[in-house]
Amino acid sequence: MNKIKLIIIYLLWINMTAQADNISESAKKFSGN
Repeated sequence: MNKIKLIIIYLLWINMTAQADNISESAKKFSGN
């Protein structure tokens, strides 16, 4: 794999984990915890 592919995958992974964190935070607020 070349560096460009690694960078793209890395950025996509960061984006997915950030979205997961936002979803979990929203779920906590929604449930009142």
